[in-house]
Amino acid sequence: MQVQDSQQNYYKCECGEIHTGKFCPNCGRQRKEQESFTCECGYSGPISNFCPNCGHQIIRQELPPPVLTPMPTSEAIKPSEPKEKTGWKCQQCGSENQVDKCTVCGKEIKPVILFSISTYMSTNPPVHTSTIIYEYSDTELLMDDNGKRRLISADVIGPAMEIIRNNKLDDPDFKDPAAMGIVGGSVSIAFKDGDKYIQASLQTHGFMVTKAQYALMELFNKA
Repeated sequence: MQVQDSQQNYYKCECGEIHTGKFCPNCGRQRKEQESFTCECGYSGPISNFCPNCGHQIIRQELPPPVLTPMPTSEAIKPSEPKEKTGWKCQQCGSENQVDKCTVCGKEIKPVILFSISTYMSTNPPVHTSTIIYEYSDTELLMDDNGKRRLISADVIGPAMEIIRNNKLDDPDFKDPAAMGIVGGSVSIAFKDGDKYIQASLQTHGFMVTKAQYALMELFNKA
């Protein structure tokens, strides 16, 4: 390429861009007169097609075109999801979404657990899951499924207790002889029945517990 003005050092690139820098602002190619090479014969100087000392052909390595990073489109930018409910309603002043102590009236929050489903699998590493249903209001319950919380309808209380009774989990004296041989993990279901809590496990009620577990989880997830 030719230098059009040696005083201002203008240069016309192969892409047609005229500039004064070492690299083309349009395609990124380096100015040819800025390139140099050292030949096998020992000559060192500005690069050209052939060595002026021995006539050896020079193979040039041009810079690759610059990689352009596309700007993100509006479709790629997703709005943040709304935060889920993380607390309970204060029984004293009715303030919602409280955790340990009401930020409005100062009353200590003591969550009431209505149902609790816990599973443990003795794998490597062990796996533990937990689903807890808390009392929240007259019409809603707070479901904590492995730390993910949301409000569900309080209408599930009746059907949930029916599932528990149909599988005899409300009978603390019930024992399944075959349950003693079950190994590899455990399933435990606890629930509030009046003023007391009752707990049934895979080791006491056998597979009636797992049957109730699947039915309860289906009920809670659809609520």
